[in-house]
Amino acid sequence: MASQFDDVSLAKKALKSMKSDEEHRALTVETFPLKEACKPSLAHLLGLIVQLKQQQGTRQYSTYDDHVYVANWEHIGKAFKPAT
Repeated sequence: MASQFDDVSLAKKALKSMKSDEEHRALTVETFPLKEACKPSLAHLLGLIVQLKQQQGTRQYSTYDDHVYVANWEHIGKAFKPAT
């Protein structure tokens, strides 16, 4: 929804809240489902992919599941900007 209205502030808040999203919190570039990739605008999708790639080397180990690496969604939300 944030990308449909080109609302960067809303997108940043939504990304920060991903840390609590049990279904998507372990999302990576490699595991990004096509059904999710077609929802945001291309600019917002590419902005997210850039942030996910930058976070790959700095993922935090999840305390919720010993087998899942979780991206730092707080940082991704703060640093997010749509691609231009």
